[in-house]
Amino acid sequence: MLKMSARKGFAIPLTIVAAIVVLGFVFSMTTLNQGLKTQVFQTNNQQLSFIMAYSAYSRLVAKIHTFSWAERPFLNAPYVENRVALQGGYYDLLAEDTWGKNFQADIYIRTELAGIKKLYYWRIKFNDDILDVSNRIIVEAFLNGDPNDFPTTGGPRPLAGRVNNVLAERKQNQQPSDQLAHEISKLKSEKEILNKLAGKTPEDFTQSYPSDPNDELPEDKPLVGFPIIPAITTLELPTNLAGSPSNNPQEFPQINTGNSASTESLNNLSNLILQTSNEMNELNQTGWDQMRNEGRDPADQTWQISDEKKSQAYNAIDSMVSLSAGLLIDAPSDEARKAIEEMVSQSVAAGLGNMGDVLQRHLEHLREWGDGVISGLSTSTEAERVAADWLDHYNNLKVEQDRVNATASSISGYAKSDEIAGEIANTQRIAREAVEAAKKYLDMARDKIQELRAKEAEERSRQREAEENAN
Repeated sequence: MLKMSARKGFAIPLTIVAAIVVLGFVFSMTTLNQGLKTQVFQTNNQQLSFIMAYSAYSRLVAKIHTFSWAERPFLNAPYVENRVALQGGYYDLLAEDTWGKNFQADIYIRTELAGIKKLYYWRIKFNDDILDVSNRIIVEAFLNGDPNDFPTTGGPRPLAGRVNNVLAERKQNQQPSDQLAHEISKLKSEKEILNKLAGKTPEDFTQSYPSDPNDELPEDKPLVGFPIIPAITTLELPTNLAGSPSNNPQEFPQINTGNSASTESLNNLSNLILQTSNEMNELNQTGWDQMRNEGRDPADQTWQISDEKKSQAYNAIDSMVSLSAGLLIDAPSDEARKAIEEMVSQSVAAGLGNMGDVLQRHLEHLREWGDGVISGLSTSTEAERVAADWLDHYNNLKVEQDRVNATASSISGYAKSDEIAGEIANTQRIAREAVEAAKKYLDMARDKIQELRAKEAEERSRQREAEENAN
């Protein structure tokens, strides 16, 4: 009896301890499981909220693509959507033109999902190019914000102010960064690069760390030389798709900037501008020939390729002007500086000359067919369709004029001959006349709409009067 009582007295504490351990394990697992559920919920809510916001953003972008920038939903006032149901939640949207910026817009989207609100902001830039419907919307900035910062129609815009500061700081830092990169590219040792970057030279760690006797001694290892980066070639330039020479190339004078890699890059960009702008010009003429002989569809396909070549030419021009800005700072002499400026001016003038040929054909087409198109309109519906097409032409030509003027301004201070300056000014004149002609025929089409509407209203009135007299 005594032995059995002793065993019972020993088993009860063990049972109590085991029960406490099991309860502790269950409590710990329950807590961990609840924490996991919370994390999964927060992650899922974050992802779904962004998907909702991006869906609303995509719908707005699709509206801009469907019509034109001149007919954007927020043309005259902010475009607002309130409490729109989507995927089990709601979103509010406000889109408006960026203050003080052309072809830019601010998009605010506030989502509410499972009682949690989040705010997303996009700053977009619209690239409206002739016959180009690709890559029109460019995101300049994206960020998350406090849901309370969702703007009212006349309220403050704290997010827009933050983005303006970030973009201004980015632009301000770009030139020193490019200049520093240019200076570092001429250094040959790691120590010189560290000194240029104001970096800390690493200390010799062999005195503080014991060496492994099994390691090979450093002095027994062959030294690894600093890598030599070859100069960029034409085929490696991002704006050159084919890499094939033009059918009738015009060689520009090759110059020496004092740096062989930079000289080669400048010469390659010069040849690339001429090649791509020549191809653009030839393809544009082929498109007009196809338009007369084969119809609109094959012409549109050719013009799309021509427009791709035009983008390559403009990109090469921008790259050349940017590269030359750094080379002019380090030019070995005044003669070298003048030679660089004249080469860049000659290359840009050649590219703009081909742009001017394309615009001249467009201008001649407007003058040749514009009056006939207007006089041939017989209904207001036809006139509205023509006016819509010519509004697109006008907006596209205005963008092209701004692009030509901006390119000319980028080398306004460069040395150039009177012939080169005249070539650039001639392209600017053609661009201006093309815009003026497009505006003229757009106004004529709009006047024709009013005229035909008045005639149609008068005709309907006569028909009603005839019906009444017949009855």
